[in-house]
Amino acid sequence: MSTPPMDDAAMEQYADVSGRLPCSPPPWLDDMEKTDPEGYKQFIATMQTQLQAAGLQPGATGSQQSDADAALFNMLKSSTADGKANSPDSLPVHVPLSLGAPHEVKDKKGAVSLAFDVAVNSKVVEDCQQDKTGAFRNFVCELAIEYIDQKLDGRYKLPRLTYRGELPPPKHYIRKTQTPIIQEVAPNSKTRSVTTAKPKSVQAIVEKTATASYKVYEESGSANLTSERRLCTRRCAIEKLATPLSSEILQQAGTRLVISINFELEVLTASNVELELRPELLNVKARGHHDLGTRPYLALMMVVTDLTVFCPAFQPELFLPYPVEVDSARIRLDRSYNTLEITLGIDKTWDPLGPDCGSAPWLLSQALNGDDGGVGGIEDRAKVAEPTKSLVEMFHLVNADSNEAAIKPAMRWDPVLEDEELPEDRFHRKDMMSMHILEQRKLEREQKAKEAEAKRKHKRAEVEGMQQKARDAGKTWREMYPNEPETTYIDVEDIMRQEKGRLDSHQPQQNTEEAAISVECVTTEHAKRAAVAWSENNKSGGLDLQSALAFELL
Repeated sequence: MSTPPMDDAAMEQYADVSGRLPCSPPPWLDDMEKTDPEGYKQFIATMQTQLQAAGLQPGATGSQQSDADAALFNMLKSSTADGKANSPDSLPVHVPLSLGAPHEVKDKKGAVSLAFDVAVNSKVVEDCQQDKTGAFRNFVCELAIEYIDQKLDGRYKLPRLTYRGELPPPKHYIRKTQTPIIQEVAPNSKTRSVTTAKPKSVQAIVEKTATASYKVYEESGSANLTSERRLCTRRCAIEKLATPLSSEILQQAGTRLVISINFELEVLTASNVELELRPELLNVKARGHHDLGTRPYLALMMVVTDLTVFCPAFQPELFLPYPVEVDSARIRLDRSYNTLEITLGIDKTWDPLGPDCGSAPWLLSQALNGDDGGVGGIEDRAKVAEPTKSLVEMFHLVNADSNEAAIKPAMRWDPVLEDEELPEDRFHRKDMMSMHILEQRKLEREQKAKEAEAKRKHKRAEVEGMQQKARDAGKTWREMYPNEPETTYIDVEDIMRQEKGRLDSHQPQQNTEEAAISVECVTTEHAKRAAVAWSENNKSGGLDLQSALAFELL
């Protein structure tokens, strides 16, 4: 009986089935067809004979054939998996990626967002488009996000700005949840239980939001009924596109600045309004004027941008269009109209050499003058001029006045005490960034000092140990360690202690010598008689000496 020809799929099926028989094929069956075609055909014929003996016909159908198909499928599946594991496609995917700098863009709704430009190879883009499942595209996007996380720096900076962005900032609305009130049932009721009362509405608990408006006027002339009042249209110099303040503008300005504030809620007494006045700004806090969920105070920012300005509740400071005199402030509360008028005298003094009020040089000058920027304002500019000193007095060629010598302290070798606060310290104390930097530098100096001290002690202990070894061996340093220089450590405290003991021991002897020197020396009687005799012998020479020069020197 001849064996019908078989295709390749049937041969593979028989090869898989024969693997379950006692005569299992070798693992190099796949390469056998190419290397030894005759042996491969003979092997297939042998497998076919074994299948026929087992009851499996090539063209048979049924459960046995289905089992052979399943075995063939498992063989193909396992061989495919092994091939993929060893194929180059299973290696890690390398996607070259270039990340650009961040820039702001606007979406379809007009909202500003931050965007990054990511550049990849065109083949990567084609692979993303060809992948219908979107898995490769998601992989590339996640890779770009990881690059962005590595590029962005997690450290933050604190700029010297009150607010980053345009003023006024947007409002923040925070939902406030009303907490339930727990009440206990009366004792005479049938059941004693704890019930929760119905919470009241937020409108019943919080008052209606109150706003305040104000107007700024300029007055000219004397402070009486005949003075001329007009609206102030000048904008403060701190605003954008505002005209800087100059001496000409101050001369054209009025005499006084009047700020009229109209409150929505009734102000009963003047204690309900808190004022803080400085030459360049004014803070006004009115009790009861607040928004929902904010503090029970309203801070008004006096920046003249229009004839009538509504004041937001989140601006803590207001800047005035002109510098004012703090001592000239006058306040009047009109309860009939519920208004508050603040009259301030305009300071028209112009110092071309001084800094502008509110600037960084102005803050430095305030610190140098000892002004800490308190609520009471700055000190009076009108100071008594000190008398001009001559060149002789400036170079200390004459003695100073008795009063000036009593006031000025004695000169020290170190003009700055340890706990003394310098003007630059007062300036940096007001700046948060400066305080942070100073604290970091202080910690670094302390850490470096500790490390240097520990290193010095360790090195000294090593040298002393080597010296002790040399002494124990009865050798000198040069004999024991010929290639290392000898280091001698000097303890300054021990030297100062020895010097102090020596001075204490020599102090009594020094006092005795000074006492002996301080005793006045007089001429003895023997010296006087010798001097008289010497004078008598020299009368012929015309010299009449009461005492000889030699004895005077004695």
